[in-house]
Parts: sequence; structure tokens; C-alpha cells
Amino acid sequence: MVTSEPLVRFQGVDKQYSGGIQALSGVSFTMEAGDFAFLVGPSGSGKSTVLKLLLRDEQPTSGHVYLAGASLSRLQRGAVPAFRRRMGVVFQDFKLLPRRTVAENVAFALHVHGTHRRGVVRDRVMAVLRLVGLSGKEGRLPDTLSGGEQQRVSIARALVTGPELLLADEPTGNLDPDTALGIMEVFVRINEYGMTVLVATHNRELVDMCRKRVLQLAQGRLVRDESLGSYDRRPATLPDHGPLSLPSPQPVAAIALEGQPV
Repeated sequence: MVTSEPLVRFQGVDKQYSGGIQALSGVSFTMEAGDFAFLVGPSGSGKSTVLKLLLRDEQPTSGHVYLAGASLSRLQRGAVPAFRRRMGVVFQDFKLLPRRTVAENVAFALHVHGTHRRGVVRDRVMAVLRLVGLSGKEGRLPDTLSGGEQQRVSIARALVTGPELLLADEPTGNLDPDTALGIMEVFVRINEYGMTVLVATHNRELVDMCRKRVLQLAQGRLVRDESLGSYDRRPATLPDHGPLSLPSPQPVAAIALEGQPV
């Protein structure tokens, strides 16, 4: 019988930095294609290290990290840039180009990936801006947008190339609660259309409201892997917020317009 590999697999991963700092100890978990998971834990628990290992910014001291069955440790240095193009990354501080418009910021990711045909770039940029709720703002500069709108641009840029995995590092850390909820609704919407999403966060309220899978780290160890989890393991029943209310979006699949390759 042929079995498919999970999209992400950590197998007994240890990571030790210089000075004897143990960032991760024996971490093992998998994510199937289409999964959504929150990565939670206090500062210094290893969340950023997990993301860096997935991006091949770091390598494990021992153990293995796999993406779609391929060991990241076996990647040649010259193959790392192409490998990273298989993932989209959303940062806490947006990392937008200040002198480029919304559309130009999103299109920049396509240019880096080698997609330059004007019509293809325009259509993909407009499709992903509709998906994140920014239709009509493609000509605006970043400093004319709210923090939440800037983060939506960052999400659009991460999605426009059609990645296999979307990583988000504290994406609501600089946002007020209402705006943060709107951003999390975008991530949930994207996942509902098939995108695999891993969000590292300290935002307890949003994790509790979303009721998604929770991977909890403490002192570099994975201490909990819980479906429909809360930020903290609690015996009491969580308040019933109900599902996040989402409008009907443009499907993620529409980003790959007419089957044209990225």
C-alpha cells in the first residue's frame, strides 16, 4: 500500500546553540496538507526555532525536519533559495517596501519567483488582494494604510506565489484586539480553501476563539499537541464563542489562474 508523506514532519529534533543553549529537545510532530495549527508557548520556548528550521535558516543538532518527505538537512546550500519559495511567510512587522504600492509589494514576490508576464502578475495580484479584503487599495502606499491593512498586504504577498505552507510569526503582535481578530479570520479563511497554515502566537484570546490544533512548547519540549485546543490546557469548558463568521471569499485556488505555473 502506498502512503503519502505528511507535508511537515519533525522527528526527534534537538537544537542547541553556541554556549550550550538548548532551544529544542526531542520535538516530534507532523502536519498534513490542509492542516491549521497554532504554535504557542512563552518567549524562549522554541517557537522561533521551529520556524527557522522549517525555513532552513537553521539546521537541527540532531533529528530530522522533512517537507513533503524530503529531509531539509540534505539540501545543498545552493538549493535553499528555491526550497524557500515553496513557503510563504508572514511577519509581525509586515516588512513591506515603503516606496512601493500595495500591488507592487505583492507583485515583488512574483518577480522574485521569476514570474514577469504583466497580465499574469496583474491577475494574480488582484485575485489575492480580493482574498484578503483589499480590493480597491492596490494603488495605496504602505504608510497610508492601517496596521491591519498592512498585515493583509503581507499575507497577500506570502500567498500570491501559491506556496505549499504558510508560516506566520506573531502576525497579530502589533495589532489591537479587533484588528487582530480580522487578521485571524483571514488565516482561517485561507485554510478553509486548502492552505496549510502554522501560526506562532502569544494571543490567548484568538487561539481560544479559533479552536484549532494547538502545539505547545515549554523549555524547548513539545508538551501538548491538541486538536480543537485552547492556549492553555484547562479542565473547564471554554466559553462558546461559536465559529468565526467569515464571508464567502475568493478561493485560494484562484491564485493559480488558468493553471499557469508560478
